[in-house]
Amino acid sequence: MAGASTLFHLASWLLLLLPVVVTATNATLPATRRAHHSIAILNNVLYIEGGEIATGVGNETAAVNNTLYASLPALNTSQTLDNITFQEISNHRPPAARDFALWAVDSSYSSYSSSGSSKGALYRFGGATPNNGKANDVNRALWAFLPVSFPGGGSTGMGLWDSQPAPQNSAVLQNASLTSNAQSIFCGTGAVYIGGSVTASTDVHSQLDSGDRQLSSDVLYFSAGSDGWKKSNASLTSKYTSAALRDRGQAACVRAIGSRYLYMVPTFGGFVPSDKGPPQLANMSTIHMYNPETDTWYAQTASGDIPPKRSDFCAVTAGSDSRADVFVSGGIGEDGQTLDDMYILSFPGFHWFKVPVKSTPRAHHACTSYGSSMIVSGGLAADGDWATNDVWPQSLGIFNMSTLQWQSTLTGFEASYYRYGYEPSQNITDWYTRGGMGRVRWDDDNIRLFVQNSTSYYYGDEETKRNAIIGGSVGGATFLSLLGAAAFFYRRRRRAHRTRDAEAQAKEYDSEDDDPPSPTHSELSGDGEVKEAGSDTLRSELDGNTRSELAGTARSELSSGVEGNKEKMDDASSQSTCVSCRCKSVRSFTSFKAHDDEATIQGDEEDEEDITSQWAAATAAKMSGARSIYELE
Repeated sequence: MAGASTLFHLASWLLLLLPVVVTATNATLPATRRAHHSIAILNNVLYIEGGEIATGVGNETAAVNNTLYASLPALNTSQTLDNITFQEISNHRPPAARDFALWAVDSSYSSYSSSGSSKGALYRFGGATPNNGKANDVNRALWAFLPVSFPGGGSTGMGLWDSQPAPQNSAVLQNASLTSNAQSIFCGTGAVYIGGSVTASTDVHSQLDSGDRQLSSDVLYFSAGSDGWKKSNASLTSKYTSAALRDRGQAACVRAIGSRYLYMVPTFGGFVPSDKGPPQLANMSTIHMYNPETDTWYAQTASGDIPPKRSDFCAVTAGSDSRADVFVSGGIGEDGQTLDDMYILSFPGFHWFKVPVKSTPRAHHACTSYGSSMIVSGGLAADGDWATNDVWPQSLGIFNMSTLQWQSTLTGFEASYYRYGYEPSQNITDWYTRGGMGRVRWDDDNIRLFVQNSTSYYYGDEETKRNAIIGGSVGGATFLSLLGAAAFFYRRRRRAHRTRDAEAQAKEYDSEDDDPPSPTHSELSGDGEVKEAGSDTLRSELDGNTRSELAGTARSELSSGVEGNKEKMDDASSQSTCVSCRCKSVRSFTSFKAHDDEATIQGDEEDEEDITSQWAAATAAKMSGARSIYELE
């Protein structure tokens, strides 16, 4: 019976795959140009979707109405780019499109599954009909690619495209302008689709002439669960007009420090409105931040090596756990030239770093992150230049985001690896550990609060660390003083009880010889100098003349209660004599320390508990000898 059930399920899977025709592509050099497409990684499979491809006749192009996929290397294995084998899924149901959004959503967030086996999904939305073709209403559909998995698990990369049922709030899409080149990313539990441009090729309801473009301020949010679509109602004041009204820029995803669910979506680059006429390229120093949860916009000025203005570039976000670095590659600059550079925008510091390596000029390309690797696909060497072939094998490039070097091989990694396989480069790490966060000038308190719970990794300046250690030292001295006082009074009370008991049972000393009684235990044997715990030699002061003060007159004093404890301990110490012990030095980053001194403690050497309490009292007395006013740098 079990065997028949297994055969039935296997037959069901085979029937599902009948419409799927798979062919292998050739890894030819040089590669044919492909641009205006999107790429994504799902279940360790790389997908390349849509766009346009060169026909080989001048600058003519053809729409690409298919999906290519290739399995990425297994863990701890590597593969050269020219040996990566792509296959084509030819039952492509969505209409041909360019400059659309493609979101990879794993099974944790996707409400769709493939034949009962949840493997997540790819979602495609928006975009324009290639070659300035007229849009039709089918472009309004949200398309989903559902990966196929065989019994026993595992992903083949194959699957089926299908349009998704209209959500209950489908009116949101009916009232929104459909665009291409929007700033879009899957962030948190949903996808954000910001702005873009409306043309006759993007929206069937558009009244624009062919070739005309109009910026859209619509911000759409798609929940991969059951919530469907939402449209932003955020008020765009003059300060944030260019936040949503943006075309051909990029978006990233940054998680709030100390939060598992709060995210911000920064947008940058591309074209924004201008008072002087047509839209102009945005300054890359202004980073707009959208909070999908509160439907609110913010802005923050970035520092560092600000990149030149650009559009039609690609960007990926690397890192996790509130630590994100956004890598920006290529694009088209103000003079119309295609760029060959790369920059890094690091969060939460809002600081730009220029990568000291160059590549081939590239625009209208696509990229995605895979561990420490940035996979770059396609693109044009010059805007509109389809005649020249791509020098990259299979039109693919691999950039190592940790070593900041281009490479010809791709290495597999484990998804659960630290920071998903990405480690920041040394120059980024150095900026944070040397106090970079302390120099950020916040334009908006909401952004500052978004990152204020950073750990010492972000606020790594030595002054902050030093003050924290000194504060701990002062608190430690206070605690030891109180502990020592308690130990002293406990000891004195026990000694009083023992004295009364001894007097009640005392008998005359009877020596076995004529020698006088031996020295009492209150004296040290040998010729060593006897010192009292209350002596001035126990007081610890700052070394030499190295005292420094805070700017101005700010000084923090210990409470009067601590001074009172010090006096009690000095008095208690002056009454105490016992076996010799050495107190360890206490040092801090400000060179305040308790000198290594000899302290004597008296008591019953055979009573370990009593000696321990005496040592604690003497140690506290020594610590209380430090100055009560700490003047810090």
